[in-house]
Amino acid sequence: MSQENVETIEGVIAALNRGDWDAALSYGTPDVKYDASRNLGEWRGIYEGRDVKRAWETFYGQWESWRLEIDEFVHVGESVVATRLTGYFRGRDGIEVTARLSMVWTFREGAVSEGVLYDEDEALEAVGLSE
Repeated sequence: MSQENVETIEGVIAALNRGDWDAALSYGTPDVKYDASRNLGEWRGIYEGRDVKRAWETFYGQWESWRLEIDEFVHVGESVVATRLTGYFRGRDGIEVTARLSMVWTFREGAVSEGVLYDEDEALEAVGLSE
């Protein structure tokens, strides 16, 4: 995996942690796709382009605070990276939630073209790898 792809993912996560949706989107292609179809919440779906911002606003807007941390990068190929993430969320009533998840990031011409959200280990299976 290229160092540039790692830095791009780190930039996206840093921007999400700041709540800077436009900065996070700046790392993507104009037609970037965010696939959250495996989730059970009201923001479940597949979003493209600027609709990705709406999905993030809907999800993160329900939390008082949040922080995502990258636990691991898994090399898949020249244009695909899988990451394991931990999300730390604090609700408006003080309830804290920790979630482990994975994403498969696809790149095109140095930018994220797709991010697919999975349960923690499903991402590796989705790209043909097993632990």
